[in-house]
Amino acid sequence: MAAISIRNLKFAYEKDNPVLDIPSLDISSGEKVFLFGPSGSGKTTLLGLMAGVLEGSSNLFSGDLNILDQNLAKLSVSQRDSFRGLHIGYIFQLFNLIPYLSVIENICLPCVINSKRRAKIKCDLNRAAEDLAIELGLKDFLHKPVLRLSVGQQQRVAVARALLGEPEILIADEPTSALDADHRQKFIELLFEQASRTRATLIFVSHDQSLAKSFDRNLSLNELNRVGAR
Repeated sequence: MAAISIRNLKFAYEKDNPVLDIPSLDISSGEKVFLFGPSGSGKTTLLGLMAGVLEGSSNLFSGDLNILDQNLAKLSVSQRDSFRGLHIGYIFQLFNLIPYLSVIENICLPCVINSKRRAKIKCDLNRAAEDLAIELGLKDFLHKPVLRLSVGQQQRVAVARALLGEPEILIADEPTSALDADHRQKFIELLFEQASRTRATLIFVSHDQSLAKSFDRNLSLNELNRVGAR
């Protein structure tokens, strides 16, 4: 089963200035995919469309973008937000943690915002978040402000937040860019372990091709995207 299926996707921020032109892309359920390309090749734009963050129903968009058999282009803004909150965990390059919240409050946030994602957790929300945080080595930081954590610890908070509620799809946008080589590899292993535990599909985006060997499949956006091939 394809978790993600794209056909004839075209997208632009401005008329006559295309960013993406992807004839076809399928990503299987549970697959761990490494997507690479240089800066400005459209990686973050593609992730934004997959996650329903970017508008996929304007005159600057065409084609089919099916995520878990749901065509995102046919959803309203509120429907896309709800779909993303329930089915997608997003790990941002700069983590996007809420600075005035504690570690545990940051982790719980997606389930606080989306009641359907909260309903997938069969035990107390705080208990589920604590268990996940402990599994990720954050036991001693649960009630500390996230700004008092190291970069590596903040990264683990971002992973825990993305994983809570077991979303079917995990999207990671350059999450290792601030880490050295040793910590990058440890982070990949941690992410794989957690994705496998929840049977999530992982789309990991980076320009660092030294990470590619660890993944099920490597995809070059320049080869997928006909805009980059021109």
